[in-house]
Amino acid sequence: MSFLAIFLALVAERFLLPLEGRRQLGWLTEYFVWARRILYPFKGSDGPLGVVLVLVPVLLVLSTLIDLLDGVLFGIPAFLFSAVVLLYCLGPRDLGSQVEAFTEAAYRGDTVTARELGREIIGRNTDEGLGEVVREVTSAVFRESNERLFAPVFWFLILGPMGAGLYRASAQLRRQAAGRDKPESTFLAAGSRLLWILDWVPARLTAVGFLLTGNFEKGLYDWKMRSDEEEERSHIPAEALLEAAGHGALQLEPGTGDNPPLPSDQIEPVLAKAAMGMVWRTLLIWLLLMGIAAISSWVG
Repeated sequence: MSFLAIFLALVAERFLLPLEGRRQLGWLTEYFVWARRILYPFKGSDGPLGVVLVLVPVLLVLSTLIDLLDGVLFGIPAFLFSAVVLLYCLGPRDLGSQVEAFTEAAYRGDTVTARELGREIIGRNTDEGLGEVVREVTSAVFRESNERLFAPVFWFLILGPMGAGLYRASAQLRRQAAGRDKPESTFLAAGSRLLWILDWVPARLTAVGFLLTGNFEKGLYDWKMRSDEEEERSHIPAEALLEAAGHGALQLEPGTGDNPPLPSDQIEPVLAKAAMGMVWRTLLIWLLLMGIAAISSWVG
């Protein structure tokens, strides 16, 4: 049933774009602010314990709703609820539609609109030329595909709606802390560490998908080179791994080591579209493997 719920959620994500406006996470951010304010006076709340205490109530509410629906009407309400939870945990913006709108504006030569659309994908303002914006959007596609799509699907497959809820709540908590806390905050460090743990497997599976749907040798080489550059750190950020594998698989030189980056005037908007194409092909591989596993389970 997990595969059917995933398939239903992904179809709705792709073809029911008006749902985007209903997938707001502001209430979750407000809850995090309130919960941290309540916990602030207590010792240890500004660290790993605080992260756990903030997340647990959200997961308890979700678990209670799942238990209430379990076994009702042959499990149909529970199945639909699971699909809705996953759908809500994706995004929150549809990456494919954003990239499509960006490339259309870039092809028209509408730099102002392209920059604005690019800012929404990248997550920050940019005043650079169109070529550099395309480069940054291409990198963002590789990074964002994991958080917006692959990681929620992975954790849904492993833990059901609780897994998808845990990932989305953790990602949102880390984002809220990054925008509010000082860089040296132990709460921010704990939230980042939790998200790194949750990203570890899906990010690598996503990177492998990029290799299989692009230039395998170049992608693997760039992945290894980036890992060697980061070997002195306690852990390699998922974003760095995804960018390296994606750039290599797409044969877009990221400009590391002795190799200069591709000049901005040689970067075409099609690169962002090609990166999104790799994401869709990787998703197709995931769906095929999940479908085969589901059929084998049903037959067995």
